Amino acid sequence: MRRKEKAKRVERIRQVFAEADFAFLIDFLGMDVATRDSFKEELRRRGADCMVVKNTLAKRALEGMEVDGLLEALRGPTMVVFGREDVSGSAKAIRELNRQLRDFPAGQVKAIWFDGKAYPAEEFRRFTDLLSKEEAKAKLLGLMKGVPQRLVGVLAGTLSRLPRVLKAKAEQG
Repeated sequence: MRRKEKAKRVERIRQVFAEADFAFLIDFLGMDVATRDSFKEELRRRGADCMVVKNTLAKRALEGMEVDGLLEALRGPTMVVFGREDVSGSAKAIRELNRQLRDFPAGQVKAIWFDGKAYPAEEFRRFTDLLSKEEAKAKLLGLMKGVPQRLVGVLAGTLSRLPRVLKAKAEQG
């Protein structure tokens, strides 16, 4: 690879980490082209993307950036899954890839970078347990819809008791 090409790739990696809200470093050893293409398609559907990186270029790109914990993970074949919106959706796509490729190291998470902080691979499950953007919206709408319904129920119950309360008060005196 020529020096100009290397410089462009280093800049692209630096740009990814500067603009992305999250990144997963995963192993892609044993992943065939068809699996990689379908994985990329699934990531794009979820608002993310991925790129294979050369570790030496990635280390060069990340120098000077606050990404402690990621540099040690840059060993062996590395793919970076990155995005700006739905970290949970991307984590779930990686989990599904792991299920498909159980007999290979491909899809195994090496490290996670989220909200400017590096996390070890052991924290991966926490990211798959998060609600996706769509799930969070649906839950919020459900809560918002439930409040007026409960209010109407309380008011209807109170209003239905009002004549009895007034009658009892009139009889008392």
